[in-house]
Amino acid sequence: MSKLDENIINESDYNSQLIEYEKLLNEYAENGKYEKAELCKEKIKDLKKLIKKKRKKDLEQRQNIENENLELNYKTEIEEFNRIWNERFKELEERTQKAGEEITERQNKEMNDLYNLLEEKMNQDNKYRPSAEYIKLDNEEKQLVKFQKFNDASIIRKKKEKIKLKDIEKKEKEKQVKIQKETLNKSKRHELEKEILKKNLKKNLMK
Repeated sequence: MSKLDENIINESDYNSQLIEYEKLLNEYAENGKYEKAELCKEKIKDLKKLIKKKRKKDLEQRQNIENENLELNYKTEIEEFNRIWNERFKELEERTQKAGEEITERQNKEMNDLYNLLEEKMNQDNKYRPSAEYIKLDNEEKQLVKFQKFNDASIIRKKKEKIKLKDIEKKEKEKQVKIQKETLNKSKRHELEKEILKKNLKKNLMK
């Protein structure tokens, strides 16, 4: 009776031995060779253990191979994902920079055009318009000159010049405030435009 070989690779070889021992078992039992039948029974028992052990080992090997494949696939997917994401992020940076440069150039032109337009409009309206206080003093000066009160008229004229200077300074200040207000509003719209551009570019990146 041959010795069991635990190094058999294929389960079919074990099964072949199992069939062989089962046949021998039946033959020994029928012919009254019980001692040999008992040995066959033990061999069959051991052989079934080996088959079970072999199946367990094969299962573990398959699971290990599957786990290794899964890990390799996962690593490959992660690397591919990172590659695609890095490419998209680089593309976003380039597009954002290019769009930012274009929009900044356009916005600077808009700001200069606005400032020049406001300056031109203010200069067109630069003619002095006397205030009520100036008109009152001017009328007083004329009356004093009419009655030849020249010293008093000179005092009134000096007051008039101060009022005129004050009015001009006030108008200039109002002009600068208006220019600042318009340019600030334009600047805020420009910042909002840039933010919208960035959001749209990021949204396209995520598609």
